[in-house]
Amino acid sequence: MDPTCSNGDCNPLRNFSDVELSLIAIIPKISASLSLLLSIYVATRIIRDSDKRALVYHRIMLVIALHAIPLSLAFFVGTWASPRDTENVQWAIGTITTCTVQGFFVLFGQLNVGMYFSSLSLYSVIAVHNNFDQQILRRFEALLYFVVTIISFFLSIMFVTEQMLNPSGPWCFIDAAPLGCEKNAEINCKRGIGESKADASSFKSKYMFLPGFITIGLSICFMILLYVMVWNGERVARKTNKTNRNSYFARSGIVIRQASLYILCGYSTLITWEVIDLIQSMIKGPKSFPLALLSWSIYPLRPFTVLLMYLILQHKIAVKLPQIEKNPFSVSAIINRVRSKSIRKPDEREKNKNKF
Repeated sequence: MDPTCSNGDCNPLRNFSDVELSLIAIIPKISASLSLLLSIYVATRIIRDSDKRALVYHRIMLVIALHAIPLSLAFFVGTWASPRDTENVQWAIGTITTCTVQGFFVLFGQLNVGMYFSSLSLYSVIAVHNNFDQQILRRFEALLYFVVTIISFFLSIMFVTEQMLNPSGPWCFIDAAPLGCEKNAEINCKRGIGESKADASSFKSKYMFLPGFITIGLSICFMILLYVMVWNGERVARKTNKTNRNSYFARSGIVIRQASLYILCGYSTLITWEVIDLIQSMIKGPKSFPLALLSWSIYPLRPFTVLLMYLILQHKIAVKLPQIEKNPFSVSAIINRVRSKSIRKPDEREKNKNKF
């Protein structure tokens, strides 16, 4: 038996009062509503703008927003999808089927939003290296859609067939049923568990959390590579032209600020959720209600923070674009000069307007 279980009971919800269980069911719906509204807004904004639809970056963000809509809806449905007889879950009026469907959309949406967002760092490196050549980026885009769809669909179907999508707090996700049975030898698990009594948690770690942290690491590496590329371009440009010395290093500063915003918005909710879960696992006895509520309230906000980053960057670029376009040392111009050792003509620079 797990030593953190209280009186042999490993269900983390059993020690909460009815009022606390009601708050756990209600508060995440607010977070999900914010993500849903922003997803619809971003998707509508991109669809209605033909200039944005013509660029790969905006199409990737559109795909993220479209996947975030059913994901946010699944979060909003919350406890309603859990089977009617689920213990310690308020307002459970669903069935095993509705729970499985909800779990599928949560898992499929999380995988897609996470992988597409992580791919933006690789997109930035490819785009800058190839001077935002849309033909090359379209090939990257096609490969990206194929790989992400295959991986997310395969993993989601695998968890469905293994019966591992079950009530897991305010919504259905990867867990055993009844909740906490895998940690208690006296309780038989009905779903989401095998003979080892560790399948659900090991599957979650192997196919969700470990890949999640790998993508965070890769994203940071790609952002560092992007900064090195831009900084090196600025260094070469400064040697070949002695005027406007301050403008050369402005672009690498922009990369640092945008990369920081990218990491903060994209991974803050995931990292915070993991830290809270780690703290909860270190607490002996019943789970802390404030930490549990905070954890489940933050989790549905990931689409919101990802799309908020997109809107912030769009606003900043829209404000600075007229000044940047007058400067022959924009990011793409600098990288191009590293290869050509010459400054492009003004009419060539005009082709790279509004790349983001």
